[in-house]
Amino acid sequence: MDSQTTRAESELEKERQRLLEQLLADEGLDAPLAATISPRDPSAPVPLTFAQEVLWLLDRATPGLTAYNTPLARRVRGSLDVGALERALGGVAERNEALRTVFHAKGDGAEQIVLPESSVAVRVHDVSALPPGQREAAALVALRAVANTPFDLAREPGFRAALARIADDDHILLLLTHHIVSDAWSYGLIFRELGELYDAERNGTAPDLPPAGLHFGDYAAWQRDTLHGDTLEEGLSYWRERLAALPVLELPTDHARPAVQGFAGARRTVVIPRRTYAALRELAQRTGTTTYMVLLSAYAAVLRQYTAQDDIVVGSAVAGRTSREMEEMVGYFSQALPMRVRFEGDPTVSELLARVAETVLGAFEHQDTPLEPLVLELQSGRTQSHAPLFRVVLTMQDTMGAELRLGDASISAVELDAAG
Repeated sequence: MDSQTTRAESELEKERQRLLEQLLADEGLDAPLAATISPRDPSAPVPLTFAQEVLWLLDRATPGLTAYNTPLARRVRGSLDVGALERALGGVAERNEALRTVFHAKGDGAEQIVLPESSVAVRVHDVSALPPGQREAAALVALRAVANTPFDLAREPGFRAALARIADDDHILLLLTHHIVSDAWSYGLIFRELGELYDAERNGTAPDLPPAGLHFGDYAAWQRDTLHGDTLEEGLSYWRERLAALPVLELPTDHARPAVQGFAGARRTVVIPRRTYAALRELAQRTGTTTYMVLLSAYAAVLRQYTAQDDIVVGSAVAGRTSREMEEMVGYFSQALPMRVRFEGDPTVSELLARVAETVLGAFEHQDTPLEPLVLELQSGRTQSHAPLFRVVLTMQDTMGAELRLGDASISAVELDAAG
């Protein structure tokens, strides 16, 4: 993705957020919770967030699971100082506790342990001795193996780096995190700090970065101290009502669904033509909604066509960073909100958009309620062949650009799918 497209999408995301806030105000609804997070008690154990707890339970129940490994690869063409890169990665981990955290069982749950050591070893896979036509494929095979290696969350932080050397001036850098310590937004922060720290290491200067502020452990402690008892139950009551008698989307498939869901799959990329996208935005403006609401309505309508079901639930990821403090933390904030779209009465397009707008506004108003307790309730005694809330996802994502800069080298994205 080029920088011009990234800036355009960032502006679109800001406009989308502004419009959502205006729509909330027009409906007499409060904006999402604006948190005031303070540093945690350094002598107290660090709890897991609700979202982390679910991933930790999944990891313990399914040894060797790699579905939550999140790789990001970049082609680096030009001069690369591997020593400076390794030290810079250590600096990123030093600034962000989440990247040097392990998880220890404690009673019926777990706690986070922040390690004092912040070094990050870069695993170098040198394929430069192979014939030129074989190097890139070999590099991708090596990096894919790293991406598909499980994390031992009790013994190692959920942050790795690997480098494939194709030639002296041609490398592929892999950064790998476990989802329990990061999300897509986090990579934007990691890339920004890595670029500054790399330049500082090469030039022997101080990095142009603000002092490290609050950490994800501070947020985890705040969440557990704030969202419990009546406060948590009030939010969960809203979602229980919205998700009562939740339907299961029955998509027609050419194979029987396995008894236990797996994570193997494939990727296909389709680019919406500019003309079509412009028409979608114009429809959103004309109906007082957002581009996302239009896309969600269209997606649900297509799913209805395939399934002949009038009640469709689509998961939609949100950044979950509802305060400025959260925007500067590396950690696992994102969550997927269930958007329930109903087609009873065969609504017109305008009627459908109005229904979807109401659903989205309500979901955003209650996005600070952790859904994990509800997920555990719904999953109890149910089939393991599909996810408990939804089976399809639609996401409009703003990841702060996620652009990496390493000196004067040319950086480009590399697709590296990791099998689950």
